[in-house]
Amino acid sequence: LEMRQKVGDRLIASIRTAAKSSDANTRLSIANLIAEMGPTIPALDPLDRFGFTRVLTPEVAALGKDSDLGVRQEALRALGNINPDPQI
Repeated sequence: LEMRQKVGDRLIASIRTAAKSSDANTRLSIANLIAEMGPTIPALDPLDRFGFTRVLTPEVAALGKDSDLGVRQEALRALGNINPDPQI
């Protein structure tokens, strides 16, 4: 569990960095990655029943407002797949 947590934390940090990239293709790739992961990857917290990608809801929501149409579309697809926090 400890090693899985470290790998997960590093992946989250990398995704958050890439989601802020100035390159639209990078942002599109991140939105697609999150959409494809969806709810199938278990959360890092064993008690969390929503899945790993739910913690990325703020990043996906920001990508949903991106200036690039393709990024927005993929981000909205991701948002529909990750069991997002309804408050966000």
